[in-house]
Amino acid sequence: MGDKATEELIVVGVLSSAEPLSYTTFLLTLLHLTHSGTGQRILPFLISPRNSPLAVAYLITAKKAKYLWANGEQTQVKTLANEATTHLEQGNTPSIISFPTFADLYSPRDASLHYTKIQDSHATVVFSVPSFLEAWADDRKNVKVLKKMKVIYWGGGPLSERTGRFLHQDVNIVTIYGATKFGAASEIDAKHHEEGYEWFRFPSNVFPALPSDVTEDPDTYELLFKQCETHHLSAINMEIDG
Repeated sequence: MGDKATEELIVVGVLSSAEPLSYTTFLLTLLHLTHSGTGQRILPFLISPRNSPLAVAYLITAKKAKYLWANGEQTQVKTLANEATTHLEQGNTPSIISFPTFADLYSPRDASLHYTKIQDSHATVVFSVPSFLEAWADDRKNVKVLKKMKVIYWGGGPLSERTGRFLHQDVNIVTIYGATKFGAASEIDAKHHEEGYEWFRFPSNVFPALPSDVTEDPDTYELLFKQCETHHLSAINMEIDG
């Protein structure tokens, strides 16, 4: 990028050794921002914390960085940023801003946030993990909305028996069984099974096998899927029946 293009942008230095997810998220955010005062685009300039204070100061000056985001929680990076400013001429010192933490960027899961979006979007079909269903079922107001759904598909883990039996009475919840190695292996029905919320059927295109564990417990069975013409597995890790 030439000097003319750079003059049309506001250069923001990023001095951080944050973990990859936070670093990448913050970088991509900067690329989509404009300055609230001037409307100019933001150009992030990444500076390695392995540089010396003098080298950091040189880079800030060379790129005419107006702001410097630095890890306030990391003493080494914070010290590096402060020492770098001592090598800058008066009037060329950028504003130092604390780099956001992982908790700042990714707040803890809140099932109510997802529930609000379901209402706002007027969704009629929902795919959910069990933990969200259990959180929603604790509030009678939520259940009234869930009853209006055509179907709620759940999977990825066990649903508590209390929640499952409670919702099964008036909410159309249907389980989807699957795994990385073989994909979705159950029929995706539009109506729950009368036998219970945890029941599902295998479709005709898969080839399941249920050998018992004769060494530990003959009443315990392991679900296996054989590769066949209509069901190609992502990975094969054993041989059964030759």
